[in-house]
Amino acid sequence: MKNWNTLYKGLTSKLDYIKPNPPAAQQQILDAEKLLGNELPADLKELLLAMNGDGCFIFSVEQIVDTNLSARKFDWCMMRYSKGRPIF
Repeated sequence: MKNWNTLYKGLTSKLDYIKPNPPAAQQQILDAEKLLGNELPADLKELLLAMNGDGCFIFSVEQIVDTNLSARKFDWCMMRYSKGRPIF
């Protein structure tokens, strides 16, 4: 998925306040997969190994884990307290 690099550069070329973070370490990705109980897609791993997010468009490994686990907790609460009915 090398096209992400071209797309990213096109989106951010005129936005000097967006800077890619240093690459994620392979161990960070392995730890995230263990916490999430799923393997991350190969193209996402490739992206994270090139840049660990940017604080704007792309989540870091930590943000991916935190957001995913928060969403799972929210889904559990929705199922538990809504008794299968929409609550919104």
